[in-house]
Amino acid sequence: MTRAWRTHLECSLVPPWKVSLAVVLVGLLLGVPVSATGQSFVGTVHRVLDGDTVHLLRETGQIVRVDLYGVDAPERVQSYGAKARQAVRRTVFQARVEAVAEGRDEDGRPRYELRVGDRVLNEQLVREGLVWWDRRRRIRCRRGSGGPRGGTRR
Repeated sequence: MTRAWRTHLECSLVPPWKVSLAVVLVGLLLGVPVSATGQSFVGTVHRVLDGDTVHLLRETGQIVRVDLYGVDAPERVQSYGAKARQAVRRTVFQARVEAVAEGRDEDGRPRYELRVGDRVLNEQLVREGLVWWDRRRRIRCRRGSGGPRGGTRR
C-alpha cells in the first residue's frame, strides 16, 4: 500500500472496517451466492449444462451457476459426456438441493458439493464412473473407478 493511499484511508471520514462491513452486508441482502468454504445455500436445479455443471434457482429468483467440486466430467461431444449429463439430469433436475462451497477452481470460480438429501452428487458420479475425480481439487471420495467407465484422463 502506498503512503498516499494509507494517508487517505487514515483521514477518511468513514473507517475502512465500516466500508468492508457495508460491502458484505449489501452482498448478503442482494443474495450474492456464498462462496466461502463450508458455507451453503439451497435451490432447485433449473438446468443441467453438463456432467459437472448445473444452474440452481434460488428462492430469491436468482439463477446461480454451480460447478461441482473435485470432479471433471467429459464434455458433451466426448465419450460418456451425454451419459454423464443424463445421469445428473435424472438424479437432480428440478430437485431441491443444497450447494456447499468447497473451494475455488484455477480461475477463481467457486466449486460446490451438491447434496440431495443424504447423498452427495459429486461422490455418486465418481462411484458410477461417469466423471473423473480430480486430484488437484482433493475430493474426499477416492472409491470407484478412475474416470468415465474406467478411462484415463488425457
